[in-house]
Amino acid sequence: KYCNICEEEAKLGARRLARCLQKLGFKVRFSAFRVVNVLAVCSMPFAVHLVDFTKNNRPIASYEPELHPAATYRIKNLKATVQVFSTGSLTVTGMLLSQNVNKTHPSSSFMLISLAALFDSLPFVQ
Repeated sequence: KYCNICEEEAKLGARRLARCLQKLGFKVRFSAFRVVNVLAVCSMPFAVHLVDFTKNNRPIASYEPELHPAATYRIKNLKATVQVFSTGSLTVTGMLLSQNVNKTHPSSSFMLISLAALFDSLPFVQ
């Protein structure tokens, strides 16, 4: 299962970092490890007109070009945020439950279904 492998690799990496800090003389104790955030990135083969995308997906999507170059799309049931860039790049962040990693991994069918819902009316695709 993808999720378990990633958690095990993250735990191993955190243990290695703790060991390095110990060797530098810091008092480090490794305990209560847990995954609190997940990041997934993918690129779509097309550009997105963010103003039209936001208009078609309000109030879930917001776009403030003066503050950030991406439109923000919130998926409340997964507690995730998708940053949609005009280049077609997507960044999914904010997962609190590690069981949702498989659902939002860029190669999963969930991501494709979500993208189909996001880009349902495609006039904003450039």
